[in-house]
Parts: sequence; C-alpha cells; structure tokens
Amino acid sequence: MKKIMKTLVIVVSSLAFSSLAFAGSLEVTGTAKATYNIQNGYASTGKGLGINNHIDFTAKGDTDFGAFTYQIQMEPSGATQTIADSQLTLATSYGTLGLFISEGGLDLEDAGSRGVIARATDIGDLGDQTDNGDISSYNNFQYHTPAGLLPFGTVIKVGHAPNTADTTINDANAAGTARTASVTTFGSLTAYQITAAPIAGLSVGASYMDTGENGVTGTRVNQKAEWGAAYAKYDIGAVGLGFSRSLNAPLNSLGTAQTVEYYKADNYSISFNVNENLSVSYEKEKSTRVGADSTADATQTTDAIQAAYTVGGVTMAVSHGETDGLSYTAGRKAGNTILVVSMAF
Repeated sequence: MKKIMKTLVIVVSSLAFSSLAFAGSLEVTGTAKATYNIQNGYASTGKGLGINNHIDFTAKGDTDFGAFTYQIQMEPSGATQTIADSQLTLATSYGTLGLFISEGGLDLEDAGSRGVIARATDIGDLGDQTDNGDISSYNNFQYHTPAGLLPFGTVIKVGHAPNTADTTINDANAAGTARTASVTTFGSLTAYQITAAPIAGLSVGASYMDTGENGVTGTRVNQKAEWGAAYAKYDIGAVGLGFSRSLNAPLNSLGTAQTVEYYKADNYSISFNVNENLSVSYEKEKSTRVGADSTADATQTTDAIQAAYTVGGVTMAVSHGETDGLSYTAGRKAGNTILVVSMAF
C-alpha cells in the first residue's frame, strides 16, 4: 500500500511540475556592443573604447483573459549589472494593457530616422540637441488598441505616469517615491500615440505628451511643458526615405524670465540596401531654438553618414557625423567617428 501511495505521489508531482514547465516560456535575448569613439572639434574628449550590453529575460504565457508577457532588462551600471527596466503586459481581444517601469516609450521623435545604426544625434555623443521627453522615463501604465481593429493598420496607444518621482522598480507593497513640488518639476504625464500604414511601403504617425500639476502647489506656470512629434517613412525597393518633426515646449514658471519658447527639430534621412548584408544611410538634423525674443533664437545642424554590414548575428558598422552650432552656439563645430561591432544573441 505504501509503495502504491508513494508511486501515486511521484506521478502527481511529476504532472504538476510538467504543467508548470509547459504553462509558459522563458526567453533570454540581448546584445553585446563594442565601440571605438573618435571626437574632434569644440569640447572634444578625444578617443575612447567602450563595451555595452543589455540582456532581456522574457516570460510568456496564456491566461483565461489573454496572453501575458513579463520582461526585465539588465544593463551595466558602473561596475555592476543591474535590472534597469521592467514591463508586464496582458494582450486581449479588446487591446493590450501594460505596466511599464522605465519602459514603454511613446514619443515618435526618432521614428522617421533611416540611420542604419541609429539617429545621428543619438550615437557617439555627437551634438547637444534638446530632445523631447518621453513617458518611458517614468513608471507608467498604458492601453493599446488591438491590431486589425481600425482601418489602415491604425493603432492608438495611451499612457499615464501618475507620479514623475517614480522612476525605479519598487516593492509591490511599498509606497512610491514622494515628489517634492518645485517650479522646475511636474507631477504627472499623459502621452498619446497614433500610427498607421495607409498604403504599401508607407508608415506614418504622431505623438503628444502633456504634463499636469506643474510647479509649486498654488503657483501658476507661465508655460507648461509639452512635447509633440510626427513622422513619415516610405520604402521604395531598396531605398528608404524618412522625415520627422518634433516640438518641445519647456516648463517655465510664473515670475521666472522665459528665454526659450520652444524647440523645433526636423530630421531628413535616406537609406539604401546595397545587398542583403550591406546598408548605407545619410541623415540631416536641424534643431531650432525659438526664444521668447529674437536674442535667444539659435540653430544646431548635424549631418551623418553611416554604413552597416551584418552577417549572422554580428554587425560591423561605422558612423561619421559633423555638427555646426553645437549647443545652439554659433561658431562651435564638432565631429564624431564611431566604429561599432555588435553581437546579438
């Protein structure tokens, strides 16, 4: 009898563990990237070697409500590897709900770039351009409409960050970080994004982010912070075209002299796939600072050419860019060449 009971216990335990093992899946992906950065011109830091990496652990499974995905991302922080970002989403027939910790970007400022490595001012520390903010800098929750619900492949996403002081992964039972109100901070953010593919080869989209609870309690602001962007990308055979425009209105408190009304940035780019392994691109960015009066008006421009060769999971790439009007100051010029070897796993 004891042997029979023991056998039954072993069988039931095995089935339980098997059920747990096959209830979902766990994937580990990431990249390791080595760079050699060469700078020249104004405020040059010379040459530098670096290695960067990120590792994603992604768990997926099904529930009675829909499919869930849980992901954490590990990145280097000084001499240690830390959990940098996290997200938990539930995809249903009515759309996707998600909780994002330093993830879930909705701003489309970079969406029009056809740079084969990255947007020109996002690589190698080239330029000092004032970019849009994004809700991914804060802990936020989002809703996305399901694919196929709206015509022309339209997808709408809405996100809200209730407290901009929350930017790290907190214990689920602990309170979030308290926000100290000041004339340079805002308490909450709401972001919107819409994208569509109206015809073959064409994708378009727009995004907007609005801030709430600006400034000190009881103190009005002269201008609240808000950001917006729109883009279009079109593929014609081996050629890819891209354009984007972004607008950034910085927070300005009442009683404080306002020097900058907004920033406007235009991005034009083109890419060409020479063959299935080699791609090249050219990109031009122009960022204009519009002042409250003409004395603060200034422009920064950046031009970059890039080439990337991919074979297997290895990409070897080079980017060279030049910036004029660095930090929105006339006469300041800087150059940047960066060599990249990236391995995906």
